Amino acid sequence: MKIEVTQKHIERSKKLGDTKLASESCPIALAVKDKIHRWVGVGIRTIEYKTSSGKMTSKRLPEKASQFIKSFDIHCNDNKKTCPKPITFELK
Repeated sequence: MKIEVTQKHIERSKKLGDTKLASESCPIALAVKDKIHRWVGVGIRTIEYKTSSGKMTSKRLPEKASQFIKSFDIHCNDNKKTCPKPITFELK
């Protein structure tokens, strides 16, 4: 599944801030949720989501996505202007 994290996802995540669980409001979680329209939770290295049949599944994120999350968490908090750029990756 091709995942495209856009600037819109990054900005929306910054606005959500502490109002939601970080695992549900990170830009990658928002991008996947926009694609599959179901619950998504993201960690540094894994993603969990409900399949179309309602079953929970967990997958390892590609290194590119993990690095994006680390950069976002470090550089994009407290309204800093150094957020990472949008990315595209394949979730297998």
